[in-house]
Amino acid sequence: MGIDVGETNPVNGTGSGSAASFDEFARGHGPDLRRVLVARFGLEVGVEATADALAYAWERWDRVGPMANPTGYLVRVGQSAAGQRRRDNFPAATGGGPS
Repeated sequence: MGIDVGETNPVNGTGSGSAASFDEFARGHGPDLRRVLVARFGLEVGVEATADALAYAWERWDRVGPMANPTGYLVRVGQSAAGQRRRDNFPAATGGGPS
């Protein structure tokens, strides 16, 4: 028996704060999120960006769950994570790295 700390979102049908609602969201929308990010960044970075985006959502589900389009928001979170990963892996290409 879980504790639902939020109300059901009428747009996406998820509760705003429960673990069960996050699990339902991740099972239902995670594959779409992964498809978009893999198409944009390739398999390795796309899968890692998906994991980062879903971890972000889990940590902030009380804010992400009630959004009108949490999947779209998480695509942007994943894009930011992928961009950061690229900058971390190739610092010389972005002006960083050793001088």
